[in-house]
Amino acid sequence: MRFLNFVKSLWNQAFLGNLISKQQEREAQDRGVCLEETALVTARRRLTCTHRKGGTITNLAAPLATISKQLLSGDSCQFAVIKHQLMNGDWFIRCMRCGTKWVRPIRKQYKTELDYLLAVKEYDDMVKCPTSGASSGSILVRFNRPMDEAKYREKMSLQN
Repeated sequence: MRFLNFVKSLWNQAFLGNLISKQQEREAQDRGVCLEETALVTARRRLTCTHRKGGTITNLAAPLATISKQLLSGDSCQFAVIKHQLMNGDWFIRCMRCGTKWVRPIRKQYKTELDYLLAVKEYDDMVKCPTSGASSGSILVRFNRPMDEAKYREKMSLQN
């Protein structure tokens, strides 16, 4: 009798375990769809972001859609970015509006020289962009040769 109860309890646990795992599978699929939608919204926001502060409402009587577009436009001469100087002197920059991040490009991560040079130009432009916020960070390491700098960047990129 005890053995029969034991077998029944095992069967019940196995049956309930299958139900739970199917429910968990459905929930995971739902979360995956949600993550995909979030990624699409983020990508759209990054494509249209000016990375600038502000957004001036020119007409309070305008429709709500027009006002929200004006608020999201970012029309200030200052950029809405946070700048942090890493220990080797490179900059980590992040847009506060869309979340785009810039770090000094690493040559090995680009297929063509043109893609690499475009990424370097974009990074350099963002380093130079004016912002009213104070930068954080400090330089702790100075490299004597450019090769040491490249090796350091490559090792740090592998850790992320």
